[in-house]
Amino acid sequence: MPAQRAIADYFWGLGDYLKFLFWSLPIAQNIERHAGSGARRCQIERSQQDLLRRCANALLLTKDPNSQLIERYLRLAAEGGDSSAQLSYGLWIARMDESGHRLPSIPGVAHYKKAIRWLSLAADQGIAAAWYAMSRIYLKPEFSRRSINEARRYLEMAAVTGHVRSQLELGLVAWRSRKVEKGSDIRAVYWLQTAAGQDNREAKSLLERIAPPARKAEWAHAARAVFSRDTSNQYPFLAARVELGYWFGLTRAEALLIDI
Repeated sequence: MPAQRAIADYFWGLGDYLKFLFWSLPIAQNIERHAGSGARRCQIERSQQDLLRRCANALLLTKDPNSQLIERYLRLAAEGGDSSAQLSYGLWIARMDESGHRLPSIPGVAHYKKAIRWLSLAADQGIAAAWYAMSRIYLKPEFSRRSINEARRYLEMAAVTGHVRSQLELGLVAWRSRKVEKGSDIRAVYWLQTAAGQDNREAKSLLERIAPPARKAEWAHAARAVFSRDTSNQYPFLAARVELGYWFGLTRAEALLIDI
């Protein structure tokens, strides 16, 4: 079995999911058999949880019609404490992907309350995508506990945890409400900069439109070059105006109008 697992891991690394399943499914069946069921279910090892989750994902990727097997493997790994499996199982129960879109390929009815339970377990283990998935569930009109406030709360938790899409969406929401909420434009730029720091192209593009780079102010560059420490100490407000003009590309008039 260790040799079979090594070959299965090799094909998983190559992205050859059919060959991965050929070697891993017999191991997964053996794990499931020894784990038992119901109240007599035994705790399985972390490496076994990982294999079961990979088997379920590989079956999904190869569009295998055996949905019952996928659900059994995901649940077994999730019950063992595998955070990625808890995320996948929660999404499976909700019949959606990580973006919140309905997956018609998964049969059956979505159970959002049950999905939130498993997504919460994954989120508590630091899986940011689980917070984001819950925010999508709370926006669904068919969900009996639909709440825009709860959706916003989970979206913020996902953003704080490092979820790029959440950061981008919070930036967009804040920017749209800048005319009615004080400081909303600052929050918008903060979240967009955070997303851009993770190389999100859409956030970078929006930042360039919202806060374009400062143009070079020739007068400030020239003045700054001749200012000595003594001059700056003697005329601190003038030095401050020159410094601000230098960094923010201000005109002379703009620099003079600033309340230092």
